[in-house]
Amino acid sequence: MLMLPEISARHGNDLLQMVRAISEKLELEEVTRRCLKFVVRLLAGQGGIISLRGEDGDFYIASELGIDPEQRPQFDELFRQLVDSLGGLTELGAAPRDKTHLEDTLNQMAASLSPEWRQTIPIALSFEQDLLGILFIFRSYHSEVTEFLGQALQTITAQAAIAIHHADLFRSVQQERQRLATLVKHSADGILILDSELRVENLNPALERMSGWPALTAYGRNYEELLDWRSADVLDLREAIAAGWPENPADQPTLYCEGKIVRRDGLPFYIGVTYAPLRHQNRGKLLGVIANIRDLSRKMLEQEQQNLFISTISHELKTPVALIKGYANTLLRTDASWDRATIVEGLQVIDEEADRLDALIKNML
Repeated sequence: MLMLPEISARHGNDLLQMVRAISEKLELEEVTRRCLKFVVRLLAGQGGIISLRGEDGDFYIASELGIDPEQRPQFDELFRQLVDSLGGLTELGAAPRDKTHLEDTLNQMAASLSPEWRQTIPIALSFEQDLLGILFIFRSYHSEVTEFLGQALQTITAQAAIAIHHADLFRSVQQERQRLATLVKHSADGILILDSELRVENLNPALERMSGWPALTAYGRNYEELLDWRSADVLDLREAIAAGWPENPADQPTLYCEGKIVRRDGLPFYIGVTYAPLRHQNRGKLLGVIANIRDLSRKMLEQEQQNLFISTISHELKTPVALIKGYANTLLRTDASWDRATIVEGLQVIDEEADRLDALIKNML
């Protein structure tokens, strides 16, 4: 007679381990490994596999135990067929339409991994009615899961689903942090992160180049040391906060100002800054400010060149216009009588300056 091992004390220890896994913020791979190990031991199995649903909705094998690598290709093909026949394994979380076909396929999966394995037990891992994945436990004998064992299994897998959900959420948060860190690090614009007291918490390499301040030296300093404004009309961030910004972010969610700062090495530098508040989600308290800083040096240089161009062209245009206007007015005077030589001379000057004016206009175009 086949006897299952005593599981009550072990069940309590395994459950405790799963509860710890929830609070320890373990990596998803470690959580699935522990979960699989506990359930295989609980069901007196010889091996097992955890399949999880990926971000794209497809299932993939996240962890395995007691599997011969040489037998994996045949198992993978059966697993793919199972996924296709059950519409992505979602039916395993409910009542399958063809239970006999499902049991045959599962038993074939067990036999594909070892000729001694006779039974595959599928266990759904669900969190708040969302199917996270499926556990496949392989045993060398056929046996129904007893009510007591089923209750123990339900308790452990429920905790395992929570742990997997939290680990996956923690992984998503970590990935998002890495994406944001990469974006900040490689952004062409300067990024400055301030705390609630407007002290520097972080800045990216682009802002290091703009301000001349190394990040390690800037940490903890007041933002005015980095953004040493020399433009009289530039908005003061502290005054804006003291005046109530950003109490009503819908009216003015961000602040913008531009002008000249002095770098750490004393050189002038033109920037445009957009301040965005970081607020507590519930209480609305200002937790910090994120500043996006754009290099306007090229823009200011182009503006200066444009002003110089306009000034030069204006002067060049005024000279022929003044001569043409002067000679025309002179020749048109009714109180004077001009001889032919004077008239011809005046008309020649007008013609020459008109040609000069025409040449200037063509050069501009």
